[in-house]
Amino acid sequence: MNKYINYFDLLADYDNSKKPTYKELITTYEWKTLRDSIVKRDGNKCSNCNSIASIWNGSFYIRKPTNEEQKASFIKHSLLIKDNSFFTPKFAVIAGVKDDSPTILHVHHPYYILNFLPWEYPSEDLITVCHSCHTDIHNSSVVPTYVDVSRKELVKLTPCESVMEQAI
Repeated sequence: MNKYINYFDLLADYDNSKKPTYKELITTYEWKTLRDSIVKRDGNKCSNCNSIASIWNGSFYIRKPTNEEQKASFIKHSLLIKDNSFFTPKFAVIAGVKDDSPTILHVHHPYYILNFLPWEYPSEDLITVCHSCHTDIHNSSVVPTYVDVSRKELVKLTPCESVMEQAI
């Protein structure tokens, strides 16, 4: 089952008196496309703390192994194989390690504009941050909401969800 929906298909579930929530808007293909391009542009890591994103392999999250884990694996998996009277080391390289506390990346809007959809902001104004840094940003600062692209300040609210519920 695909968890993303086309924006216009989402709108079909609403009448004129009600609009989709921010949580619903970020489940659209339109948002996923922009989000993925921002995360890729930012090197698949948090722009604040440089944490690299964990990867979902279908069963659990994995991350890139540390140098120490690679070295330990090399020693553990090294085998000496006799080949024409010489002993040749053979080893397995670890592609990923199970990550019990995964780094999940978010794309942060440093401001909101009334009636803008999450994917209608300029790419250069969006940044990739991990969940922890995103939480810290919203706990320590206020996200301004503007009337229009001229950025005449309307109101300051936080966090993302409550801002977007009122902004769209």
